[in-house]
Amino acid sequence: TKEGWTGFVLAGKLKVGFLGEEVEVSAGGVIHVPPDCPFVWSNPSDDPARILYIYTPGAFENYFRDVGAVLAKNPNVAIKDLSPQLSPLWQRYGLESES
Repeated sequence: TKEGWTGFVLAGKLKVGFLGEEVEVSAGGVIHVPPDCPFVWSNPSDDPARILYIYTPGAFENYFRDVGAVLAKNPNVAIKDLSPQLSPLWQRYGLESES
């Protein structure tokens, strides 16, 4: 995406792979992924993780609003089954999925 993001891990752990590296960030840690940099992320543990993301430049928050609207219309549908509704959003916001 054209946005870069910075994530502050509030609880748990976050594993992020980008620029040929993979880093694991625990609670209290910060990670920055620059704009136009492909990345993957995951929670490497069974414990829940909480992350505060800051995206720049602005307007990417609309992606989360749009995804929230899809989820609200499909309250008991698994995320993996929502690809037909989410795929247009990924394209609109310049995202790719490896799922």
